Amino acid sequence: EDEVTVNNDYGRFQFNANANYRLSSKTNFIYRYSFLNNDYDTGDERDYSIQKLSAIANLKLNDISKFVLSMLANFESSDSEFHNFSSLLPSVSYQRKIGDKRTNLKFRYENLTYKDLESRDYDRMFLSYLINNRDINKRKITDLSISSKTFPNNEISDYYQLKTRFTSSTIGENNQRKSLSLFTNVFPNAEDNNFTDFRFDRNITSEMSSNFSVYYRLWHDLFTGNDNSTNYNKPSIVDLSAKFGFKIGPIRVGPSFGLHAILDFDADEIFKRDGNLIRTGGVAEGIILSSSKLNISIMAAYDYGFVYDTALTFSELEERHPTTIKLTSTISAPIVRNIELIGRINYYKINTDMDEKISINPIEFTEQMSFQFGIRYRYN
Repeated sequence: EDEVTVNNDYGRFQFNANANYRLSSKTNFIYRYSFLNNDYDTGDERDYSIQKLSAIANLKLNDISKFVLSMLANFESSDSEFHNFSSLLPSVSYQRKIGDKRTNLKFRYENLTYKDLESRDYDRMFLSYLINNRDINKRKITDLSISSKTFPNNEISDYYQLKTRFTSSTIGENNQRKSLSLFTNVFPNAEDNNFTDFRFDRNITSEMSSNFSVYYRLWHDLFTGNDNSTNYNKPSIVDLSAKFGFKIGPIRVGPSFGLHAILDFDADEIFKRDGNLIRTGGVAEGIILSSSKLNISIMAAYDYGFVYDTALTFSELEERHPTTIKLTSTISAPIVRNIELIGRINYYKINTDMDEKISINPIEFTEQMSFQFGIRYRYN
């Protein structure tokens, strides 16, 4: 036998057990236990065993609410320090449902302990609150959570997190979707890394459609004036994209805009920085249905960019104006029932507007075209 085969030969023993016990019409318990042992013929440190135990209790309070309690335990044993640990994960949640409105309040705790890798030991706590409200053509979601993760033997990695998300959508003649989220990360022993992320998305589909998305990262030490901070003046990050469309027959046509910027509020010119860009252009897209059941979808887009790049010689900022052309079209035609003939073409070309000031071997443009043909079968 070759060395690879010998090194991967092993014997395995596995055992599983399950139990479901109903104490009453309102209370039931579920238990699961599994054991797995891998014994390699080479007898090296890859030998390991795993034991997993889970217990879940469903306690029904009434027709609309219940408590769910659970305990998950995992024990791994091996000569390898990475597979020699124990973990415990208890949780309790309160669930409530009235019509189409659902509420879930949950607390979870996790403990992970290694035998030798003490710096990886941690405790994690998590508290969340979720409301899901659904109507005939409307839906609203509120998702709030706070968590902490502490490392007893590696305190520099401790952190706290706060997450919030609000989403609403409407389906009808005017389809709309809005989403607002906030994410905060706090490192009590490494304050230079504290930040908050904001994101907002809005989509409207009607005779006049629009897609808008904005993301912003704010570093908490931005305005502290802490001269001893190792990351003082850490710049903020902004990403923004917008697209608008006016319906002309089956086609939507409209302008598009995008921005990616790393903003340094202490610089003389906030926006003037290597890699910052603005792009403007237009998009046309839609689906055309012919009387012969021929289905044609098209998407054409053009972008003109304004980008800052650092020159090679004197590290001064240079401006360049790349352009992008994209074209995608798919045509499908029925052959017989549930079978269609389909063809697709994809094309794009990027003019980089690079020269020897920015790159030693500048790539002036990139161009690609592809074709695909085939048969598609639809089934229910």
